[in-house]
Amino acid sequence: MAILILGLVIFAGGIFVGAWLKHMDHRLEEIEELRDQLKRRRHSYATQDGLDDAQAVLIDLLLRDQAEARYREARLGQLSEILGLVRAGPQKYDGERPNHRPTPPD
Repeated sequence: MAILILGLVIFAGGIFVGAWLKHMDHRLEEIEELRDQLKRRRHSYATQDGLDDAQAVLIDLLLRDQAEARYREARLGQLSEILGLVRAGPQKYDGERPNHRPTPPD
């Protein structure tokens, strides 16, 4: 009977030690992964700030370009409308009608 209890204690101890070793192996893999991440080269804060500012300028340029393109399209639409009226007949175009400009982009 004592041998059976001793065997069960040793068996339970073996399971505990195996689980602990597996846990420690997993932790060592995590440590190695963190070391690899530290070895990789990263930008300095100043470089990252400069890249962020450059990205902001690029986005601003693209937004302004889109706004200017919409303005050009609106003015070309007005031009097309005026020329269409002029071609329709000699008296079709009203010279007194207002020809408002679209709001220019910011």
